[in-house]
Amino acid sequence: MKNPPQNNTRQDTKIRILEAAEKVFSEKGFDGSRVDEIARRAKVNKALIYYYFSSKQNLFEELIKEHLEELADYRSNFMDQDLSEDQKRENFALIYQMVKEKKDILRTIFMEMMKSGSSNTFFFEMFDQLFKDVKPRLGENNIFIEDDNKLWISLFFFVTLPLFSYAILEEKMLDAYNMDPRKAKDHFNYLMQEVCLALFSNEDQCNLTK
Repeated sequence: MKNPPQNNTRQDTKIRILEAAEKVFSEKGFDGSRVDEIARRAKVNKALIYYYFSSKQNLFEELIKEHLEELADYRSNFMDQDLSEDQKRENFALIYQMVKEKKDILRTIFMEMMKSGSSNTFFFEMFDQLFKDVKPRLGENNIFIEDDNKLWISLFFFVTLPLFSYAILEEKMLDAYNMDPRKAKDHFNYLMQEVCLALFSNEDQCNLTK
């Protein structure tokens, strides 16, 4: 097989593969997805997928990496010390909307993370790297978390996980408890904003090392 051209066409092809893979993984989960179907939807030869990605697992990991990096960009902006509280809230709303739009692939990612006996640590390695990248930005805002474990727990269990969980389960929760969608979302957004502002506000001179 000839090497794909080293230009924009190559990048466009890779993007098409990733977009097709996201749809297939979202619809059928990781185990139910087949590379043949991803190739068909991307309108590429199956061999071309293995040229860019060594395996279905590698393709899935690349998707996760892209989504987490996009989230990290929003989160970095959220911690900008020059932002007003209103600007932080507006940025948080953008984060929520971005996560909501990706709820189907997030559901698949979390299913893979929670598999019993899974030895795949890639997901947590990616989260860990993103959180370490966040640490210097926290220091700029006089928020000092010297213990990396505390940083990981704070951002994963009190920011990332609740946000992802709500985006994934919102519709089922509303149906189960007959909640008003607008009120439920407003209440969740308010609580998440308060948590994030408590973690990232420089007004309280937060110190989570005690």
